[in-house]
Amino acid sequence: MKKILTILPFLALAGCVSFVGFRQPFFSENISRLSEGMAKNEVLKLMSERPEGTKLKWISPIPLKDETLSGEDAAIEILYYYTGTESWDGVITSDKMTPLVFEKEKLIGWGWDFLNSIKEEYGIKGK
Repeated sequence: MKKILTILPFLALAGCVSFVGFRQPFFSENISRLSEGMAKNEVLKLMSERPEGTKLKWISPIPLKDETLSGEDAAIEILYYYTGTESWDGVITSDKMTPLVFEKEKLIGWGWDFLNSIKEEYGIKGK
């Protein structure tokens, strides 16, 4: 019983290390392979690929956040992927995410500058 109690803290710590490893991004490399006009399903497939040589065995291919914004004449869908490269601090803020912007199921661009310009162009207010 004493041995089990001694091992438990180490197992808990190992679980934390695995969680931190889970969050290490490779999405940045995948984003460099995107091109405007790609179908949403192509983008989702590409973003779920692990780069060659990565040591991660598993990472969720699902964006951390998604939203649809409507303007005067159009609606855009935004998928946010974690691309932070700083050490893990336990908090995922917007500066650690990259938005991928879609219109009518086609990728029209990515990044914060692009998102802000398209929101202005389409007359989308807020956020």
